[in-house]
Order: sequence, then C-alpha cells, then structure tokens
Amino acid sequence: MTKRNSSKATITIKSPAKINLTLNVVSKRKDGYHNLETIMIPVSLWDEMEILTTNSKKIKIICDNKELPVDDDNIINRAIRLLWDVTGLKIGVLVKLKKNIPVAAGLGGGSSNGASVLLALNKLWKTGLTISRLTEIGKKLGADVPFFVHGKTALVKGIGEKIYPIKIKRDFWSVLVNPGFPVSTAWIYKNLNLPLTKKAKNNNKLTSLLEKGERPDLWSKYLFNDL
Repeated sequence: MTKRNSSKATITIKSPAKINLTLNVVSKRKDGYHNLETIMIPVSLWDEMEILTTNSKKIKIICDNKELPVDDDNIINRAIRLLWDVTGLKIGVLVKLKKNIPVAAGLGGGSSNGASVLLALNKLWKTGLTISRLTEIGKKLGADVPFFVHGKTALVKGIGEKIYPIKIKRDFWSVLVNPGFPVSTAWIYKNLNLPLTKKAKNNNKLTSLLEKGERPDLWSKYLFNDL
C-alpha cells in the first residue's frame, strides 16, 4: 500500500522469511564464500515494514526488537545507501520495522528486509530499476538477497546470484521450531567441515515432484541440509 502527499510518500510491505528445502555446500571459494545449490521457498512468516520518505536526507530505522542493531551496518541502512549511489537520489528515509522473524535463525530475515527495502523504494521513488538490476544491487548486500528480490520458490546456485524459478503447484504446511537462541551464519560456515558433506546430492528429483504438485509425504525424503 502506498500513500502520498505534497512532500512525503509512505509504503507498507511484508518482508517474508524463507526455508531451505535442500542445501548442498558444493565448495569453498578463494574469496571465503561458499558455492551452494539450494531450493529456497518463501513462507507465510514475515516482518512488517512501514517506509516513509522524509526531507532530512538521512536514514532512520525504528525497530520493536531492541536486540537488533539499527546502526550504519544494518542491512536496511546499507540497502538505502546503495540505492542512493545507483540512482543519484539522496532522499531521506524513515523505516519502522516490526520484527516477527527470529534473528539469526537461518530464515533470512535480514536479507529479506534488505530486498524488501530495495523493491519498496524502487516503487516509491519510481526509479524504474529492473528486477535484474535490483538483483545485482542485492548481491552486494548478502547471498540471500537476490532470492528475496525475485520473491518466489527457486533453485539457487553459486553464492546466491543464480536464480532458477520453480513453479510449485501445491501449497503445503511447515512447522518452524525456534530453539530460543541465535546462531550466526558466518560462525556456521566457518566451522563447516566440507569433507563430511561430500556425499553426492541432487535437487532434480525434488524439483520435479514440486512442479508436479505431489504431496509432501512423497517428496520429504529428498530434503537435506549440509549445515
């Protein structure tokens, strides 16, 4: 939803979480990142964001979760600054964020927030950036951001920049269990022992069953996660 007056505009959006139905860590790159093959799907758990333009030429983030830093390193802040650089527009932004996605839970909450801001401000500022261009910008923010820019179930490869959409013909329920403590993605990858995850894995069978609309009990055995 978008609202406008003479000097300000507002947009309210949902910023969804994701789950990995599969996750194959293929290799570690020389730059420290890991090449992945993963089937990712957005789920109906989301943060709520209200984004307002202001006359201040500054960025302000208000979040109901006091444990989440809202400084210059916050992905929302970095996303806005990237758009400033790309478009040449330095428009003040106020973001009101209601966090429903647990922090550091592997659900992509931060990446989703970054992608949602890119999409929302592209619409609000009428910059006309394509999804392809927003994906390129999103790569600079984090590996999961390109997926959230596209916003649909996909097979994701590389370090998250290669997106291959999967058309799911059946909705299904999933149960998310939060253990109550955060786990850093960077810590997980740092402590990953690749030789333990070298068993050959393939996403083709699961992709085929999803596109045929088969029941979850017929494809659940093809789920896996190297992490």
